[in-house]
Amino acid sequence: MFSKSGSYNLHIPEHYMQSKYYTFSPSPLCKSELVKTDTELALLLAKAHRLIGILEGMSRFIPNINIIESMLIKREAVFSCRIDGFEESFEEAIKTSEEGNKMVSYSQGYIKAVNYGKEKLPENHFTNQFLCEIHKNLMADKNDEEAGQFRKTQTFFGPRVFTESFPDYNPPAPDEMGKALIDFEKYINCNDEVDVLTKAALIHYQFETIHPFISGNGKLGRILNGLFISEKKILSRQLLCISKYLWLNKIEYFDRLKEVQRFGNFEQWVKFFVKALISAAEDSINIINRLLALREKTVAKIMTLGKLSRTATLLLEYLEKKPIIDIKTASETLNLSFNTVSKSVESLREIGILKKRNDSIRYRYFAYEEYLNILDDGRM
Repeated sequence: MFSKSGSYNLHIPEHYMQSKYYTFSPSPLCKSELVKTDTELALLLAKAHRLIGILEGMSRFIPNINIIESMLIKREAVFSCRIDGFEESFEEAIKTSEEGNKMVSYSQGYIKAVNYGKEKLPENHFTNQFLCEIHKNLMADKNDEEAGQFRKTQTFFGPRVFTESFPDYNPPAPDEMGKALIDFEKYINCNDEVDVLTKAALIHYQFETIHPFISGNGKLGRILNGLFISEKKILSRQLLCISKYLWLNKIEYFDRLKEVQRFGNFEQWVKFFVKALISAAEDSINIINRLLALREKTVAKIMTLGKLSRTATLLLEYLEKKPIIDIKTASETLNLSFNTVSKSVESLREIGILKKRNDSIRYRYFAYEEYLNILDDGRM
């Protein structure tokens, strides 16, 4: 059985007790026009490019953009994990990503994988080996023997029951997957005239359809979004949280992928994906503007502290990296005395910048609440 996007292949197991089943092998994404750019898509692409261009411009002039990028990567990690059913708060993602923290979290591997991809992309481009290396970082905390290795067994999503009318999607069989991965590598690295954002949508679809790893494919596919856009010089930093839109529209997200597999309807998928990019760009622009306004307001408050303002300013810079702190760790990190930091923390609490999180006398925690609320959408 064939569609514009690929073919369904019947498998008849040797053992008579096992049911027949279909797998789906996607057709290569060639240079021919898979997607017809109608008026709706043209307008969506124009809007997405404009917003991403604004983000790129902002990233070049904001002094603390490294810190903001780090926070947005954590935010993206939380939503991407939620799509796969792993619930974790933004605060948990912040705590577990700190150096030396031994807690295992769902988002920790995602953050490692994004940072690895950012660091290695200029020298690797998008080889299949590079995908395996990113996957190894993604699954590093799961003690997964399959981490960084393409699967050697069949993965099933649809039932194994033989249905000839219209089979459910199962990814390519391992012996069919090699060719699909070679074609995928060629396509992602080739220079063509396809709009970059359209191509990003097609790459995401193709990777998820090949489903080359035992687990982690969804998260890795979403990591590829940002890395590909960065490699194409559209947005140099990882500032898009596309997973929020995909999580809020999770059912539609999966349905539209299936629509391509079954009927070869690429246009509806690309439009959905570009809408996700638009939403992500608008979200990030709003967050960055709110963070900049908050910083300006906070600095103005700190300037009212007189002699304590110098230490409080150092503490603010620390809070933007770690918005939940304890005095002991902060004093060690800033190389200041415990009493000096304690006084600054108390001053910031009195003027409404910090809030105490617990009633413990020995291990008190304080949070930069307004900052957290902006990044965490008011505790989603």
